[in-house]
Amino acid sequence: MTFTPRNVSAVIGELDWNAGTEEPPESLLEICRGRARRVFEGIGYKIHDNGEHEKIVEFIARYEVSSLNTKNNYGELWEFAEKFGIVGKRFAKPKGLILYGTYGTGKTTAARVISSMLGITMLTIEGISREYRASNGEDWLRDTVTENLKQAMIIDDIGNEDEMKKFGNSSPMNAILSSRALSYEWYGVPTIYTSNILDPEKLGQFYDDRIKSRILGTVQGVFVGGPDWRLKK
Repeated sequence: MTFTPRNVSAVIGELDWNAGTEEPPESLLEICRGRARRVFEGIGYKIHDNGEHEKIVEFIARYEVSSLNTKNNYGELWEFAEKFGIVGKRFAKPKGLILYGTYGTGKTTAARVISSMLGITMLTIEGISREYRASNGEDWLRDTVTENLKQAMIIDDIGNEDEMKKFGNSSPMNAILSSRALSYEWYGVPTIYTSNILDPEKLGQFYDDRIKSRILGTVQGVFVGGPDWRLKK
């Protein structure tokens, strides 16, 4: 059976919606925002120079707080969770992000920081292409989608034209991207994307309108501008 998003529910079984709607304490969010800013500034990422970058900080803070009610992933933050009495409470995870802009402005760097801080799996278009071709493509695709459906994910470099051409007319990206929309719709689980496009609406150049709509309906856009980091080295 060819694996598609349409039969994914048959693979994972019953839905188990567990997203909350309660707003977390502002004081705890501010602690998490401060942690994120320090990490970015430690690598020379000038958060305060770009208001768009604050959207990344806010995502990290809200994701951290929404995850504190399940297990101690964040060291000293667990003590704050107990202090604020939120252990066991369910807070909604934030919408995902699409970090977009021209080459070399730090989109992938920001995505790696998010991955490292939050323990989120990060895939690249090039890596997906390589794995899909090097293994039993359908089995790999099914495992990748189903194992991560209830988990946040980062997908780097969507709309990479050269990699899209390698897939031909049966791109596994259609299944992966559609499944990520289901992750948010069914479980409130966000996805972070990066892309070198200058306008998210232009994703329609690489994916059909249904997939473009699903991506844009589950993310907040973050324009990452500025000079090319690579030219500074």
